Amino acid sequence: MNDESRFIKTAYAIQQGEIHQYYDRPCQDVIRVERNSRMVVMALSDGAGSCERSLYAAKASVDWICEYMLTDFEMTYNGAIKDEAALVRMLASESRDVFLHLNIPFEECCCTLIMVAVHSDGRWLAIHIGDGVIIKQEDKSEILSLPENGKEPNATYFLNGSHAEEHLRVYVGRLHGKGGFLITSDGMSCMLANSKTGQIAEAVDVMLNWVRNYPEEEVNESLKWDMEEVFGKQNNDDMSIGLLWYEGEENGCEVA
Repeated sequence: MNDESRFIKTAYAIQQGEIHQYYDRPCQDVIRVERNSRMVVMALSDGAGSCERSLYAAKASVDWICEYMLTDFEMTYNGAIKDEAALVRMLASESRDVFLHLNIPFEECCCTLIMVAVHSDGRWLAIHIGDGVIIKQEDKSEILSLPENGKEPNATYFLNGSHAEEHLRVYVGRLHGKGGFLITSDGMSCMLANSKTGQIAEAVDVMLNWVRNYPEEEVNESLKWDMEEVFGKQNNDDMSIGLLWYEGEENGCEVA
């Protein structure tokens, strides 16, 4: 394997839903990607449509978790292995502190959170609360984390909820050689993965193959086109999708 094929690559796209366009409201889906010489972090948050200012909470949550993981990946990864419950309590507490410093009421900070961090040595850590889905591909694509819906139709659990600790899920593992992740909000998740059967749409493998083989800018444009011309025809909600691809050797890879 030559140096040019040793990388962690990402691509993503966001589209405002027709309902928000009609009422002239902003898209409430947010994605952030951050990287340093050791790792890449991708985070997605979907603000609740019922809370007008939840977009600010969604932005704050992805900013917080990306910066946190770049600084404290080792502690978080080891904490997930040694005492997952304690780690979840700490993450829930820190997220509350983030929201309390925003200039909006805490009860309006309703947002989901999905995050995947991949280290250059292949170790990965994922966090999920609420709806949306995480798909992991190594030997084959499989659902890593399903959407968790609330007791009422079209309801889910949010990071500012009183029972966030009970619904915040943490996953860890290690990629050997190559592999990838796809994260998406609820606007697209039902079209890419069947929560009941575990079946995954062929489009998942196609898109992960894109980010593996083509420049990130080209993949971003292809995802945007698919959202407008394919997925957007079947859904009027905000949509967001993020792809991350790792390819390295047993001793790790370089961060692109």
